[in-house]
Amino acid sequence: MEHCFNWHLPPKPDLVVVEYAVNFDTTVDEDAASFERLLRQLLKLPGAPAVLLLNTLELMVHPASWGANVQRIFFSGCDGYGCLKAPPWADSNDLAFPYEAKAEDAIVRLAGYYGVPSVSLRGALYSELKSNSTRWPLKQLFHDRHHPAAWGHSLMAQLVIDRIRAALDAVAARRSAGSRPQSVCAAVSAEAAAGTPGPSGYPLLAPLLSPSVEAPVGLCLKGDELTRAMLNSSTFAYRVEGTDAKMKPGIIGTAPGEHAEFCIDVDRLGRGERFTVLLGHLVSYEHMGIARVTCEGECSCPAEEVDAFVKGGQFSVFKAKVLELARARAPAAKPPPRAGCGCQLRLEILPKSGSGEFKFKVLSLMTASKPGQLKFGHQAGFNVRPEEPRTEKTEQWLTDSTNRVRERERKGELPPWAKTEAKAAG
Repeated sequence: MEHCFNWHLPPKPDLVVVEYAVNFDTTVDEDAASFERLLRQLLKLPGAPAVLLLNTLELMVHPASWGANVQRIFFSGCDGYGCLKAPPWADSNDLAFPYEAKAEDAIVRLAGYYGVPSVSLRGALYSELKSNSTRWPLKQLFHDRHHPAAWGHSLMAQLVIDRIRAALDAVAARRSAGSRPQSVCAAVSAEAAAGTPGPSGYPLLAPLLSPSVEAPVGLCLKGDELTRAMLNSSTFAYRVEGTDAKMKPGIIGTAPGEHAEFCIDVDRLGRGERFTVLLGHLVSYEHMGIARVTCEGECSCPAEEVDAFVKGGQFSVFKAKVLELARARAPAAKPPPRAGCGCQLRLEILPKSGSGEFKFKVLSLMTASKPGQLKFGHQAGFNVRPEEPRTEKTEQWLTDSTNRVRERERKGELPPWAKTEAKAAG
């Protein structure tokens, strides 16, 4: 995510809210370092927008302490609607989550180090949820152990609003006391115009968790941005095939032998150091072929075949292929084709296909120094979809779930807010 954040920001933001407390891979220390590098980039944005860290609450339980009825993501027993009859609605398994949260603890530490405000759903509701209070029903605040429900999101928004109001009140108090000759907003604007780095114009401190200011590799491209990384010898072409919300712009080849070569800068990596490439491509039930992926120049990788044809269903969606690469242990025999192109990732369409056609479409390209950085929210912005089409079993499960909610509404078992939600879902 540290390399792709510009996709999610308008040109001149005034406020950036960052929520990442449940999207760390807590088994990989590099994720905290990656978050720090993301935060540092936000603090150096032109115009010095305000940055606020918003931390939601993860209700996960350590596997060793799980009861027989506990599932990894879902609550035990009945779901949120079915638990409305007999409070308390959460059992001991549901309430077994700890206060400690490695991801949020690291974020709060960074917030204090860089002087960035932070608000926390854990800080606001942990005690109330643990008490199993009927005033704060856990299963109505959260869809599951990982995702807040509408009510939970509303509370998170209120935390943000309260923090902004507190900041405005502090500015008003300083102005009324006459302690500063100009308003805080005017001072920040002047500092930003002068181009001084760091939050509110102050130089950034040295990194706290990251061993470096910049990641060893950092590529994040999609759509027409891909053409900047593509060598002129490539025979794939940029094309926008869809309309309106389904544009699907990308680099396309349609015949066996057509190829695309993408430049990857590996100069900051050590010799033999491994890294990961996330190749975003289109999969579909028709027209699609198979591409062979190889590496040339200052990098190596196992040759792999990527099949973009998925039999069954009627869909055309994004899929991410994770590739493991390493910088070469010795300099390449030939000089790179251009600066920043030590490693070349080559895709070539093969003369075989399950669909009878050969189209292959690259939608995005991302690099990361550690595989853990590509999990959970680190794929955000790539619009990752399920790797397989919906099966009849999945469709039946969705139908049954909707019917159960409608039946509870018919019996008068749903509160007003749930009735509206059920109608919207139907």
